[in-house]
Amino acid sequence: MNRERERGSVRICGLFFSCLHLLMALLAWGLAEAVDRIVWRKEGR
Repeated sequence: MNRERERGSVRICGLFFSCLHLLMALLAWGLAEAVDRIVWRKEGR
């Protein structure tokens, strides 16, 4: 029973880190997009 519980927590941890990784990638993409737009506006002027 203890072993099963450990396996479950490991699975939840894996899922959490997977979501965290996805969130970080999305955040980085959004940041890059925002910076790109700001730079593009400055270049446009």
